[in-house]
Amino acid sequence: MTPEEYSSRISRIETVWSLVRDAHQAEEVGVVQAQEALLQRYSGAIFRYLLGVLRDSNAADEVFQEFALKFVRGAFRNGIRSGADFATSSRRRCGI
Repeated sequence: MTPEEYSSRISRIETVWSLVRDAHQAEEVGVVQAQEALLQRYSGAIFRYLLGVLRDSNAADEVFQEFALKFVRGAFRNGIRSGADFATSSRRRCGI
């Protein structure tokens, strides 16, 4: 595994708590910027995780798009049980 691959694993990405906090603020401008930064920071690792779980690049892309849309709409403010649960339920909807 290359250093880039190792550091891009979701478990190895350092959490920037100020972004997480800002993504939950009431003011729209700060929320949008923080959400964009979080998505950019984690998108590669999330996609690779979904690809590993789903074993289908089209399905992983579709599920990632669903995740990103739900994220910006605030669907995960109370958390999710796990990425595997999200991927599994999405896989069922995709018919995989």
